[in-house]
Amino acid sequence: MSTLPALVAPQLPTVEAMASMQLYAENTLNAVNALVVDSPEGELAAADWLTSITSSRKDVEAVRTAISLPVDRWLKGYNAHFKPTTVLYDKALKVTEGKLGTYRAGVREERDRAQRELQEAERLRQEAQAAVLDTFGSAEGPGETAGDEEAALALVEEARTAVAATPEVAKTLHSSIGFVASRMVWKHEVVTPDAVPRAYCIPDEALLREAVAAGVRTIPGVRIFEEERFSKRTW
Repeated sequence: MSTLPALVAPQLPTVEAMASMQLYAENTLNAVNALVVDSPEGELAAADWLTSITSSRKDVEAVRTAISLPVDRWLKGYNAHFKPTTVLYDKALKVTEGKLGTYRAGVREERDRAQRELQEAERLRQEAQAAVLDTFGSAEGPGETAGDEEAALALVEEARTAVAATPEVAKTLHSSIGFVASRMVWKHEVVTPDAVPRAYCIPDEALLREAVAAGVRTIPGVRIFEEERFSKRTW
C-alpha cells in the first residue's frame, strides 16, 4: 500500500476578512441592481462592472482554493485507499441479496401456487356439494355425487396441508447481530422503446444541443434562439 497523504494545514483567513469579502460582494450586487444600461455610457459602465466583478470573484476563489485544495487532495487520497475495500463489501452485499431474493421469490411462487390449488379445490368441493344437494328428494339418491364430494373434501384438506407447509415470507429477518427488513418495490424495464407512449418520453437535451450547434434551426416543438454570452478578463 502506498503512503497515505499528509494533511498540510492551510492558511485560514480571519473571520473579519471573510466578512469583508462578503460585504463587498453584497455592495457590488446592490450597485449592479441599480445600474441603468440605456446608453453607450451605460454600456461601458456595465463592461467596467463585468471586468471588476470577474476580478473580485477570481480573488475570492483564489483564497477559497488555497484553503480547500490541500484538504481535497488529502480526502481524495484517503478515499482512493478505502474505495477498493468498500467495493468488495458492495459486491458481497449484492451477491447475498441476490441469493436471498432468489430464495424468497421461490417461496412466494410456491405459496401462491399452493393458494391457487386450494382455491381450485374449494371450487370443486362447492360444485360437488351442490350436486349432492340437487339429489335430495330424488328416487336415485346422491349416488356417485356423494363420492365426488368426499374426493373434493380430501383435495381441500390436501391443499390446506400444502399451504400450511409452505414457509411464510417474513418482512423482517432477525439475525444474530441485527435485523434485515424487506419491502416489495415496483420496478420497470423498457423492452419496446417505440411502443412507449409519448407522454412518458423526455426530449434528449444532448441531441438537441448537438443539432442546434450543427446548424439546425427548426425542430418541431422546440424554440431555437440566439443568446448573447460575454467573456470577461482583466488587464
